Amino acid sequence: MQAIRAVQSVENGKLSASLPPDFQHTRVEVIILPFPQADFVTQGESSQD
Repeated sequence: MQAIRAVQSVENGKLSASLPPDFQHTRVEVIILPFPQADFVTQGESSQD
């Protein structure tokens, strides 16, 4: 099973997702969860203990 996980910002109540070609003509399950801002690490940064 292939899964895609992405953290995105909601803009005007909408999200956008680009899917790989092998997802064409398939059904997918979409789960939307709020992402805690305190745990957010921007791309290129690493968390340090």
